Amino acid sequence: MTREIQEKPTLGASDFAKERSGRWIVGVVIVLGFALPLVAYFWLIHEYGVNSIWQDQWDDVNVIAHPSLGNLWAPHVDNRIFFPNLIVLLLAHTSHFNILIEDYLSGIMLVLAIGLLIFAHKRRSPSTPWPYYWPVAIIMLSFVQVGNTLWGFQMAWYLVMLALAGALFLLDEPMLTWLWLTGAMTLGIVGSFSSLQGLLIWPAGLVLLYCRSRQRRFVIAWLAGGIVTGAAYFYQFRPTGLPSNDSYVLSHPVLTIEFFLSAIGDVVGESLPTVGRNNAVLVLGVVIVAVAICVIPVYGSRGNESGSPIGVALICFGLLFAATISGGRASHGLYVAGVSRYTTFDLLILVGCYLSILDRRTQPTTEVHQKGAHSDVTFASDRSPVVPPTLRTWKANQRDDKLVLVLRVIVTSTIVILVILGTRNGLNGAKGWRQILSDSADVTVNVQKAPDDVVASVLYSFRDTAFTRQMAQIAKTRDLSVFATADARRYAREGLSVESRPVTRMVSPTNGATLKGKAWLTASAGVSIGAFAFNANKVEFVATGGGLRDEKIGSARRTYIGFLYVWNTTTVPNGSYTLKSVAYNSNGKFALSAGVVVMVRNK
Repeated sequence: MTREIQEKPTLGASDFAKERSGRWIVGVVIVLGFALPLVAYFWLIHEYGVNSIWQDQWDDVNVIAHPSLGNLWAPHVDNRIFFPNLIVLLLAHTSHFNILIEDYLSGIMLVLAIGLLIFAHKRRSPSTPWPYYWPVAIIMLSFVQVGNTLWGFQMAWYLVMLALAGALFLLDEPMLTWLWLTGAMTLGIVGSFSSLQGLLIWPAGLVLLYCRSRQRRFVIAWLAGGIVTGAAYFYQFRPTGLPSNDSYVLSHPVLTIEFFLSAIGDVVGESLPTVGRNNAVLVLGVVIVAVAICVIPVYGSRGNESGSPIGVALICFGLLFAATISGGRASHGLYVAGVSRYTTFDLLILVGCYLSILDRRTQPTTEVHQKGAHSDVTFASDRSPVVPPTLRTWKANQRDDKLVLVLRVIVTSTIVILVILGTRNGLNGAKGWRQILSDSADVTVNVQKAPDDVVASVLYSFRDTAFTRQMAQIAKTRDLSVFATADARRYAREGLSVESRPVTRMVSPTNGATLKGKAWLTASAGVSIGAFAFNANKVEFVATGGGLRDEKIGSARRTYIGFLYVWNTTTVPNGSYTLKSVAYNSNGKFALSAGVVVMVRNK
């Protein structure tokens, strides 16, 4: 009897070469998927970044000039920024406080944070293909956060982001030890004393500890660390800068909720109107919050061993961030919710939803039921027990699968919208930021020639103009920022190009109107300074006709609907008149509106 021996085909050298080549190509494609949004982000800084001090950074100059422990620890508005202040001192001694280097440093922190979050999820879900993590990089490196990307002062928030990612990475170690917990608590402290929002690292970490069913001693230690850090943060805390209306949330709950939803929905970078609301942004905010509310209970169950709890923790951080911003800024107007600086942490909600739904929902297995001497238990590749599903659990899984499918469609659609609209709006915003910072550099170099209204509006310090002028002189003496570059000589040679330009127009009455008795005159008026617009200092109304020639008939009163004046038409003869509004800036410069022809007819 002969036996046929079937031999396995052997791979030749050419086959191995093809396999290696295929793997190399796949590897290159994977790297490119992460590299493209990264390169685009740093290109944005290179193309639109300006080495100029602006707004809160004048306090950085004060810290550089007076690097005392008191200045390092003192509150800035409602934040303690101790660790960012240390970085500012380092930059002052190594780069003359070059704001572009500060921007690039923020970008590096963001990239490191993205890497930590991806690796934390991948560690728990090793079967997830690397390309599935491309959207995480695309979302977190989006241009919509241009207000943080190009403003060096926001380095503090990127330090918070890095501390958050590092803390979650350490807390999610498969075998959590006191060493990892101590490291996570250290990062929590660093984040907490980088910005008020850094305190949110503690509740986000607590969510992750819950999902992982960590030992009670670790949970208690983490809670104690958060309580002590919070107590230290608010000890003798006296906020400075912008006033806040603490009662607004209670007296205007609907508007506060609208602010909250608009802030979350504006991950596409739309400019919100100063009056009214953007309904599309509001609806998108409702959709994102609804998805987050569905994801948290589905993927945040206790004992979940997949990578999903990382996403759930990020969702909680993002929602809490939006809530704190709403509580502190809702009273300033609904349009403030669209400020691009708030977008960075709002994006974490979308990132968290995406990371959560990458995995199927897993049910923790804590007990195995035996049937007689035999077990109905099989074991997966990781030796975790798997109980055969009953009809009830099968139906539940079917419902879960449908829910997950809906969530994935919504999240994917939102990401596509973000890429399309966010890129366009981010680029438009970057052009505006470059103009703002270029104007700031111009006024900083020529600060002695600039009038107070230009200094106050363009350099935009929270303090008085005397402080800003003093800090500009210190920056010049120490060769900080723009003063350490050739641009300073160019700005000085060209002189101050930024000036205040008043603008105005008649709102009512309109052409052809007939007036009698007391008539309301309304005008809109403002002062354009660089890239900003502000209310005019004074508005008057003048008339021509009936013996008058651009003669003042009254001074307007500023109201929330414009500049108003009640004109007693009985003081002039009946006939045709041309009315104009006149807007003044603080230097006495004025601008006339176009004329409106009206007919005065009194008995």
